[in-house]
Amino acid sequence: MTLSAFAAAILYRYVPLPEIGPIPSMYEPVWFTEKVIATVVEGIAGVLSVAGYLQRRKNAVRLRSSLNSSP
Repeated sequence: MTLSAFAAAILYRYVPLPEIGPIPSMYEPVWFTEKVIATVVEGIAGVLSVAGYLQRRKNAVRLRSSLNSSP
């Protein structure tokens, strides 16, 4: 979810997407303090989410291999 919010912030900054049904055009070609902070935090949260997922997956693989090797 966090990476999608980060991507949306970057997309709406650089790409002038038209209105899509009930969703208005959200193109905003300026950076202001709150937007910069939100985008940076979303990017950091995305990186930490991926790192947490990879760590959890690594631990699961390690646990599975230890269970399979025990008699």
